[in-house]
Amino acid sequence: MNKKYFSLIPAVSILIFAPRAVYAVEKQNTGVSVDKWAEQALKWKEKFKGAENLPTNMQERVSKIKENRNKICKNAQERVNERWSKYYARRTDRVENMDKGVKILENRIEFYKGKDLNVANLESDLVVLKALVGEYKTEYLKFLDALEGAKTLPCANYEGAFLPKLKVAKEQWVVVKQKSDSIRDYYRGTVKKHLEELRVQLPVENKVKETEEE
Repeated sequence: MNKKYFSLIPAVSILIFAPRAVYAVEKQNTGVSVDKWAEQALKWKEKFKGAENLPTNMQERVSKIKENRNKICKNAQERVNERWSKYYARRTDRVENMDKGVKILENRIEFYKGKDLNVANLESDLVVLKALVGEYKTEYLKFLDALEGAKTLPCANYEGAFLPKLKVAKEQWVVVKQKSDSIRDYYRGTVKKHLEELRVQLPVENKVKETEEE
């Protein structure tokens, strides 16, 4: 037989048996055949078939989150705006009533002066009452300004800034109520007492007239 032919036998043997040896070693090391690996690879490929769309999906989710936050922001602004309008109207009514009360006290002082009665206590009461009403007006305006700060806050800065501003408004409202209570307590406990002291000094006909004027 030709020597050249015999020299090709080792090379052919390597080509035939080498893949089988590699396959055997691979199977021995992993316990999974090459076909099994190929099958799993196809499954993973199918599972992540839409992976190329992940950036787009994330953008859509971020856009949706921003949209929801803007809706929440707008709703909060509307509620605060409604409350601001309500409190502004309430301030107008209360200030008018307080100014009216001060005016009535001024008229009472002039009335008792005309009867030659000592109105020194009432005049002192009037000074204190005007000061209390002035403080009430100032503190109420501070409250409205604080509430307006939350009302006009841009939505871009709404998260994280709204609650602190609302807290300031709530704390200021406590001050407003304290001022209102001070006016009420002072009028009931001091002014009315001095008014009654002067009232009992009037003749009967003047008491009737005073009641009619009130």
